[in-house]
Amino acid sequence: MSLFHRRYTVHHYPVVELQNVSKTYWLSNNNKVDVIKNVSLKIKKGEYVIIFGPSGSGKSTLLYLIAGLEKPTSGRILIRHRDIARWKNEELARFHRLKIGIVFQSFNLIKSLNVWENVALPQVESGIPYKERYKNALTLLEHLGLEKHAHKHVNELSGGEQQRVAIARALINNPFIIMLDEPTGNLDSVSANEILELVYNLNRKSHHTILMVTHNPAHLQYAHRVIFLKDGQINREIRVPRSSRVVFSQGQIIPEFQITALPEIEKEPPFPTLGSAPYPAEASAISSSTPSLPKETVQPNKPVLPDESYEALRRYRGEP
Repeated sequence: MSLFHRRYTVHHYPVVELQNVSKTYWLSNNNKVDVIKNVSLKIKKGEYVIIFGPSGSGKSTLLYLIAGLEKPTSGRILIRHRDIARWKNEELARFHRLKIGIVFQSFNLIKSLNVWENVALPQVESGIPYKERYKNALTLLEHLGLEKHAHKHVNELSGGEQQRVAIARALINNPFIIMLDEPTGNLDSVSANEILELVYNLNRKSHHTILMVTHNPAHLQYAHRVIFLKDGQINREIRVPRSSRVVFSQGQIIPEFQITALPEIEKEPPFPTLGSAPYPAEASAISSSTPSLPKETVQPNKPVLPDESYEALRRYRGEP
C-alpha cells in the first residue's frame, strides 16, 4: 500500500510514552545542568504534536531522547510499550534506520550523491536491491513534486527543495513516526510555508504520526496538540482547534495571551513509580502481542559507500 494512501485504525494506547523522564548533563567542573526535568507525555498513532518553547528550553534534547539518540538520566521512554533503554545496540540501530524518520534544521544531504541516491540512502544497508531502491526513491520524489530533480546533484536545488529531499529520505523506510527539529530554520518564508504544508498533508492525508520541535508560534496551527516546554519542564499543553488555522495562518507572531487562551488539556494522574505497570492488563496484553524487531547481523566495519558518504550517513543517524 502506498505511503500516501494508507489508513490507520484509531488506537487508544500511545505509540510513544515518556514516564517521568529527566536528562542531566555534567560539566567539567562537576556542576550539572538539568536539561529535561520529570517530563511525562504520550503521543498516539496519527497525532501531530508540536513541542514549543524558546531557545534553550530543552526541545531538541527531548526529541533526541524520544528518538533514542540520547539516553535519559532517569525515567522510562516506551516505544509501542517497549522500554528502549533495554534494547541492545543492534536493535536500536535498526530502530533508527527503519522505524523512525528524522529531519533536522540542516539538510544533511551528501553532496557526492544525486537527489534520488540521497533519498534511497537509508535503504542501502537494509540490503534492498539497487533497482528497488531507485523505484522507491522516484515514487517518493514524484509524490513530493521533485521527480524532475531526481538525477540532479543536491547543490543545484534551492533550500526548500533540499529540505523536501531530506523529508523524502526520512519517509523512504515507511517509518511509524516522523520527527522534525526546527525544519524551517534555514528557509525563507515561502519555502518554510511549503515545508509546513507538506508535513501537514503527511499527517492529515497520509496519517503519519508527526512530532515537530519549533520556537515559532505561527507553526502551531498545524498541530493537534502543542506541548509548551520551559526550562526543561512541560509548562502547559493545549489542543489546537481547527478554527485557529485561520488565525495562525496570517504568519504573524501570536501574542502569548492569545496562545494561552486556547483550551488547556486536562492533565492525567501522575504515572506510577518505576517498576509498576501503567496499564496492568492492557500493557501486558499489548507487549505480549507486539513482536520484537527481527535480528540482523550488523557489520559496522564493512561500509558499502565511499568513506565520505559513509561518514555522512553515520552523522545523519547521530552515531559517534
